[in-house]
Amino acid sequence: MNKIAAGVIATVFAAASVFAVAAPAKKASAASVASKASAVQKAQAKKASAVASKASTAQKAQAKKASAVASKASAAQKAQAKKASAVASKASTAQKAQAKKASAVASKASTAQKAQAKKASAVASKASAAQKAQAKKASAVASKASTAQKAQAKKASAASVASKASAVAKK
Repeated sequence: MNKIAAGVIATVFAAASVFAVAAPAKKASAASVASKASAVQKAQAKKASAVASKASTAQKAQAKKASAVASKASAAQKAQAKKASAVASKASTAQKAQAKKASAVASKASTAQKAQAKKASAVASKASAAQKAQAKKASAVASKASTAQKAQAKKASAASVASKASAVAKK
């Protein structure tokens, strides 16, 4: 744009100088000078148009290059995002697998604990049954001992009565 403005200004100055030089030197008519100035202006305008056209072409080329660069950057970003998504997906899958394994291990441990508790309960039940049997046996033994003691006491009492009766009889 600056080149265009410079071209227009140069054209105006060129026309003025042509007019200033042509008038005194050749004493040509105003129409002749105006015609020459118009031709110079047309040439200058044509040059300015060519410069503007070249600048526009260069700008278009620059814009095209910038668009291509932006497109490549966008494609690279999309590829990076796709890779990051794939990595995150793999990590999520691995975490799910780990959680599943941990759950299975915990389930097995729980099953083992339940089995251990069941075994311990059975052992305790057997021990309790054995203790009850032992207590029953001990009670029976104690009962027999008590019966024997009672019989002994009864015999001793009878002997004592007999002894007393014998003593009374002797008197």
